Amino acid sequence: MPPGPPRSPTRLRNAQDAAPAPAPPVLNPAIRRHLGSSLRTYYAGLPAEPPDARLAALLAWLDRESA
Repeated sequence: MPPGPPRSPTRLRNAQDAAPAPAPPVLNPAIRRHLGSSLRTYYAGLPAEPPDARLAALLAWLDRESA
């Protein structure tokens, strides 16, 4: 069978042409607990800093949009 025409970028985006995405890895519950504990310990030791002006403006805008 001769090869067909090259596929266009829009054709490659078709769900039928795309390979299924691999399933995300599943972590053992014990590992998840350990990671959660480690992250909580790490972030608890950091001083809480207020967001910079740009982030504060974005958060305020998002609050207004969601209201």
